[in-house]
Amino acid sequence: MITAASKILYIIGPYRSDSENGVLHNIMNAYRAMESCWKAGIIPICPHTNSMFTGGLIPDEEILRGYRKVVSRCDGVILLEGYRESNGSMDELQEAIQHRLEIWVIDTHGSPVRLDNDQVQLMSGIGRE
Repeated sequence: MITAASKILYIIGPYRSDSENGVLHNIMNAYRAMESCWKAGIIPICPHTNSMFTGGLIPDEEILRGYRKVVSRCDGVILLEGYRESNGSMDELQEAIQHRLEIWVIDTHGSPVRLDNDQVQLMSGIGRE
């Protein structure tokens, strides 16, 4: 159930791929995370579905810059599989850490779980100061 206290979490994960099928796979992975959030009473911001197939509309760097701004206004982020291989995802994670946002993952049961600071350091390789 969504309440005034519900968290707003930005979904971080790869979007681009070497093939259209790979892009679709990444979008669907983010979509499943978005579904899990809604079911858990969390409000997800899913850039993958918001911007799907908009390549060429404006330069990629403009889109990425805009989404980093969105990250800074959320309560936290959810890291999806493959985030480390994505430059855009790593930039978004840096933004989240800079703003001291909560870091979440989707567990093996498909549920959003918040990481503690030690887990964040181990997972991201990026520490909090």
